[in-house]
Amino acid sequence: MKNLHLLYHILKADFLERTRRYSFLIVLGLTLYLGYAVNSGQVLIQLQHYRGIYNSAWVGSLMSLVITFFLGIFGFYLVKNSIQRDETSGVGQIIATTSISRGQYLLGKWLSNFVLLSTLVFILALAALGMQLLHAESAALFDIWALIAPFLFVALPMMALVAAFAIFFECISWLKGGFGNMMYFFVFIFIIVFAIELQNTTWMDVTGIRLIGDSMKAAALAVFPDYNGSFVLGMTEREALKTFVWNGVNWTLPTILSRLIWLPVSLLLVLLGLPFFNRFDPHHKREKAASPTPPENETSNPLPVDVSPHSLQNARLSPLPQSNRFHFNGLRLTWLNILLLVKGLKWYWWLVMLAFWIGALVSPGEGYRKYFYMMLVVWPVLVWSKMGQRDALFQTEQLVFQAAYFWRVLLSEWLAGLLFTAAATSSVWVGRFISGESLQLTAWLLAVFFIPTLAFGLGCLSRSNKPFEVIYPILWYLGPFNAQNQLSILDYLGIHAASPAYIAPLLFAGCILVFWVLTLLFRSKVV
Repeated sequence: MKNLHLLYHILKADFLERTRRYSFLIVLGLTLYLGYAVNSGQVLIQLQHYRGIYNSAWVGSLMSLVITFFLGIFGFYLVKNSIQRDETSGVGQIIATTSISRGQYLLGKWLSNFVLLSTLVFILALAALGMQLLHAESAALFDIWALIAPFLFVALPMMALVAAFAIFFECISWLKGGFGNMMYFFVFIFIIVFAIELQNTTWMDVTGIRLIGDSMKAAALAVFPDYNGSFVLGMTEREALKTFVWNGVNWTLPTILSRLIWLPVSLLLVLLGLPFFNRFDPHHKREKAASPTPPENETSNPLPVDVSPHSLQNARLSPLPQSNRFHFNGLRLTWLNILLLVKGLKWYWWLVMLAFWIGALVSPGEGYRKYFYMMLVVWPVLVWSKMGQRDALFQTEQLVFQAAYFWRVLLSEWLAGLLFTAAATSSVWVGRFISGESLQLTAWLLAVFFIPTLAFGLGCLSRSNKPFEVIYPILWYLGPFNAQNQLSILDYLGIHAASPAYIAPLLFAGCILVFWVLTLLFRSKVV
């Protein structure tokens, strides 16, 4: 009972603290909008030219898959850093003096993450109930089991796994920060692709897309023999779709067990992080190198300084000459900002970057050059995420932005990111020139301007590197990387033929202007 009492209070305290943060309100707002988008038909499941009628089974499965994919990505970043927050706030040192064990602490944090994500699942379950009432396509009464079962056996097991990933990543030192954020995004994409490619088994389908998708496909094929087997979940083109009746997954005991197995798997993932969790012990860190001994000719006592009121009253300051009052060396300041951007990068980071750079330059085929181009614009994510938030991170805003013409300081930092981006992707158009292809300089220049501007704007507005580390990989995946989606307008690199020739450049040019205006307005308020 004592252990349960401790877990309850850890869960309660962490849950209440999370729900009072702005990040939770933002994700809650996005969740509510997601429910509206599904209800309005902007997000749906489409099987070629067909869809199921909005009965309890279809609505529940649709909403559970949507929340699985949405919170599968954003939920991780919402609940991550709970352990780090205890460490930086000093609460961890207090916890370390109590009888709470490492296992109890991690288990309480995992349960808190799971309850928080489950709250958002519950909200969309209510939205699914309202969705069936709104559309009123089914003459049958509510089937509570068909509506709720997908949330219980698809969405909630996925939320448990996401909560466990957040705890595990925080226990591993090199996965705590931005690199871990990037790694999780690619892990989640792998999980989705793996689930889609599964054949004849549902035990490894953590997202539930194969389980639900196969059942829907079978029902569609039984009604429409010409159905080609396609399955699309997301924002699709508006068209009149023929409907059929789907009564939901047959939730047999083996099927339910194949879904619930992810709960102990999630617990096991939390326990795998246990050996790496130091329980806020300050001795686990490497001791810093001892400060050098001062030279013998230097004394430890400072020189006496007269700070009496009489001396201060008689102090006189000589005005600087008019020509030397303010001197702005833009080139030097931009160069120093470039050095700050690349500071701390390891040799192996530069080696991978060089491999991508050379690949985009000398690859024999256009397809290979496009692939290396896409890798060039995603590999430096952690470099770009430093932009705009460095002064807030190190609390130097009140020093830096007291300078005259503070916008010049902003301009030099933005130019540093722009020049770094241009250098990192320069091999793309050089390789096109060598191969005799169209240089596409307009699209390349827009990408060079857009990426650092997005990073700079998000860093200034949020005072954190996390928004860019979350938003940009998603934008990269939906736009340039995924050539077969319906969002080709997000191809900010302009490498796919399906991309609009005029809309995309205008869209991203407008984004650059908007981010600059918002950044200047925000910084003027800070100063």
